[in-house]
Amino acid sequence: MRLYTPIYVLILIIILIDLYTYKYLKKILKKIKPKKIRISLKIIFWAVSLLIIVLFIIAFVSIPKANNSEIYSKINMLIAAFSIIYIPKIIFCIFQLIEDLINLIIRLFKKKCFLRIITKIGLFLSVIFFLSVIYGITIGRYNYRINKLDLKFENLPQSFNGIKIVQISDFHIGSYNKDYEEVEKIVNLINEQDADLLFFTGDMVNNFADELNGYIPILQKLHATIGKYSILGNHDYGEYSSWINQQEKNKNLKDIKQAQIDAGFELLLNSSIKIKRDSDEIAIIGTENWGLPPFPQYGDLKKSLSNVDTSSFKILLSHDPTHWCSQICEKTNIDLTFSGHTHGMQFGINIFGVHWSPSKYVYKEWGGLYEMNHQYLYVNTGIGVIGIPGRIGMPPEITVMTLHKKIK
Repeated sequence: MRLYTPIYVLILIIILIDLYTYKYLKKILKKIKPKKIRISLKIIFWAVSLLIIVLFIIAFVSIPKANNSEIYSKINMLIAAFSIIYIPKIIFCIFQLIEDLINLIIRLFKKKCFLRIITKIGLFLSVIFFLSVIYGITIGRYNYRINKLDLKFENLPQSFNGIKIVQISDFHIGSYNKDYEEVEKIVNLINEQDADLLFFTGDMVNNFADELNGYIPILQKLHATIGKYSILGNHDYGEYSSWINQQEKNKNLKDIKQAQIDAGFELLLNSSIKIKRDSDEIAIIGTENWGLPPFPQYGDLKKSLSNVDTSSFKILLSHDPTHWCSQICEKTNIDLTFSGHTHGMQFGINIFGVHWSPSKYVYKEWGGLYEMNHQYLYVNTGIGVIGIPGRIGMPPEITVMTLHKKIK
């Protein structure tokens, strides 16, 4: 019984939303004179609701049997349809509920006054959000933004003055549904930035290694003059899927690791590497995923730093930005950390100096640059999508950071 509780709850929510929305829709339908049109619109309204419910039931039954990316691609399409249809309905229902509660209070106090403006506002916002979701799925997720910034460090070796780092994160490549041309477009855009160092900070896939089929030759084209380095994210470990046995899960992870190596990345698994220029060197460090529960904590920072000189200039790749406050900032002398993971929830405002996302209520550091006592963290909001296959006000990001030697 507990196994089916989530789908029962979801079906109940869908029905309640539709019943409440239909309450207002009936008032609109009454104004439509041709009876056939009224009946047709009613049938369409409830047919769509029934179809969504049936598809969710099928998806829920299929997930435990799925051990490849195909079923999840179909589920992503279902989530997109649900988002387009039901998120605007939810917004409308919230405003209609507010109006109904106010009217109820008015009636209790025996006032002959009824408010309609709140429902109209809700209807207007629902339409706006409906159009926003359509935009986010069809255009917003492909509206790549290149964020350029410069950072200065007193302890940056002179030979590395002006070194250019390009960071990408959270590809979730299965969400592209074999759109190889789009990924090639991304690769070309990244290569145009002329990186010295290219960092990928985790979540190459949604769940499965087979998502990368056909993409390796494209990812091999990614270029950086010094090297390409990557780490794993929480989705790369296959934690969110059902597996026949542990061996299958282990093989999936092994294949994901090998795919990144085949794509030309040096995968840093709780390890480090020294980069040398002339007589100077810096350390590139990579931890496995470390996040707050329920996200896995495979990261071992102590092990990652074991072969790093304490006096070296240090750059850390760590997928989840919560790692920075928990174990890095003011607890180590790591100069610069690159993270991803949050996606900025793929929704927010990032214009006219306003930088906001509901992600900020979950993650203290959720997007952009953060600094504390001369230690820096940059959180890339990701280039791909997960869940809702769109981005609204939170465009896919390519970070270009140039490091400079600060003159005392």
